[in-house]
Amino acid sequence: MELWAVIAIIAAIAQSLRTVCQKLLIPHVGELGASFSRFIYGITFTWLWVFTICLMTGNSLPTISFLFIIFVGLAGILQIVFTILLIMMFNHRNYAIGIALSKTEILQTAILEAIIIGYTASFSIIGAISMGLIGIALLSYQKVEFKNGVKSHLFFSPPHFLGIGAGAALALANIFYFKATILLNSDLLVINASFTAAISISLQTIILGSYLVFKEPDQLMLCLANWKIGFFIGITAVISSTAWFYAFAMFHLGAVRAVGQIELIISILFSWLFLKEKITLLELIGISILGISIVIVLLYA
Repeated sequence: MELWAVIAIIAAIAQSLRTVCQKLLIPHVGELGASFSRFIYGITFTWLWVFTICLMTGNSLPTISFLFIIFVGLAGILQIVFTILLIMMFNHRNYAIGIALSKTEILQTAILEAIIIGYTASFSIIGAISMGLIGIALLSYQKVEFKNGVKSHLFFSPPHFLGIGAGAALALANIFYFKATILLNSDLLVINASFTAAISISLQTIILGSYLVFKEPDQLMLCLANWKIGFFIGITAVISSTAWFYAFAMFHLGAVRAVGQIELIISILFSWLFLKEKITLLELIGISILGISIVIVLLYA
């Protein structure tokens, strides 16, 4: 196996570990507290990584512009929205389905690129997006019993829009991150990407942290009190980010992200083995169809 593929798999595993730890935190610190743990415990490791790269390569930190701050700020806010919606989704459906629905960000990015940037999608990508919609429908299927005793078969029930909304927020965030990164003056992709991530997580910590201080101080204190699992979240966050950046620097983006979709399989295993959640055959089929459609989009984009 190629080295870039191994690194991409490491990134996917670390990312899965970070997310499952956030899910485990929800009963102890609340939804916002679990969301904040990603930022408050990741900020130190992220900046340490940036300065380590600069020391190893002899490069200085990139210079920034007002437009860069605007793009990073918008991306950072959207990533906060993504994190909160994903955490909320976990309260309605199991971990694997939440992760799968959030992965629709790749399909939604392809659509948004066509609308915002003017990118023309090929027939392969259009077909893959259509296939992805079928996968999403299967994942969203629920047999619901209402208060009056009436039973109904629902597709796209309200809780699933949390996962799809999370994907939409991340899709927009990725576009703004891309626009911000290309504004930096360093010749090294790893420095530009890492510095952008460090600025973003700093803004996110300030924004969500300020909200918690004034509106949800109890969740903030609980998040800080659960520092042991928070510390692990910070470590896995920086490992996943570092691995992604290295893989992106070694090989082209589509192939790296395609290999990274192994996270869907990892999420199923975590859901079964660690969280003891049940996954139906229909849900497995839906995840598989969605995963295949995402890989096709990434390879043909």
